[in-house]
Amino acid sequence: AGTRGQTMRTLTILRELLPLTLSLVRDQRRFLYFGGPVTRSPAFHTRRADRMVAALGRLGPTFVKMGQVFAGRNDLLTEPYARAFATLTDRVPPIAFGEVERVILESYGRPYTELFEFFDPQPIAAASLGQVHRARYQGKEVAVKVLRPGVAELVDQDIVSARRILRVATRWFDHPHLRGLRTAVEECALRIHEEMDFRLEGANAMEFGRRFAGIRGIRIPGVIEEMIREQVLVLEYCEGDRVDQLHDRIARGEIQPDTVVRRVLELYIRMMLMDGLFHADPHPGNVLLAPDGALVLVDFGMVVKVSRARRRQILDTALASIRRDPEGVVDGFFALGMVEPGTERARIRALADAML
Repeated sequence: AGTRGQTMRTLTILRELLPLTLSLVRDQRRFLYFGGPVTRSPAFHTRRADRMVAALGRLGPTFVKMGQVFAGRNDLLTEPYARAFATLTDRVPPIAFGEVERVILESYGRPYTELFEFFDPQPIAAASLGQVHRARYQGKEVAVKVLRPGVAELVDQDIVSARRILRVATRWFDHPHLRGLRTAVEECALRIHEEMDFRLEGANAMEFGRRFAGIRGIRIPGVIEEMIREQVLVLEYCEGDRVDQLHDRIARGEIQPDTVVRRVLELYIRMMLMDGLFHADPHPGNVLLAPDGALVLVDFGMVVKVSRARRRQILDTALASIRRDPEGVVDGFFALGMVEPGTERARIRALADAML
């Protein structure tokens, strides 16, 4: 039954994605194996990008999460695809409230009505792996994050299917973007199970809270420690607008876009190069701007520790780029593992020259 279910899931994925994949191949070869490229208009690319995002949404949480990873990969996605993929944070339908009730009861052994003075059945956010409800706990306004039931089993199936499909596809079409796609899928497979254990996320959030305590303009939601469970996490509710939905506040003159961009950059540079604890899921839904102008960082399921040696490599590569030193940039690319094994150094040197 398990093998049959896996096969059916693979066929479902192929049904959704194969026509789009063949369309992409025809961009380069009209008849798939021969012929010149097909001329595509900007309107066609926009329509195809929307079809891709809709297909990922229908395929469910795993593919929405992968799409969010790809949205930050401008080496794999150009416009309008990057813009379309950025909307995936809003494409996951919420789970029924009865399922939320069941997960809370199983996690705490008590119904939500006994745990919270107030609990809004309408979610304030529905993400790929979980959804968030606003509630009140011991007089505090809180956000309750609940894992989607059955999502772990579905993710395992999807990772197996994605690996199988990409393994076959790369035999047919040895394309750099396909190899990049395989790398992104493996990275997702490595990290996604960590995101489904909210005990790890709670620990990550508390560590971020300690590191950013007293840092002006940065806010990390507090964690209600006694309420941490594998499938439920309760945090301080922090009000704020997504950083990609600030148009009205900008129009009113409340904030300056340049200031917000600079502060987000400073936040991520601090995490990557100073603290060595990196929030590795930086889509716009996870970075908010509070009414008082503070940056609010949320969702700590995907966190990467950056060693001191790796931080040094990143800094050396950045400084080589500033100095316009192509050899230093190439050294950095190899040291950081950004180059496929067996690639000739001269080829990377040519790319570094072009970039600089």
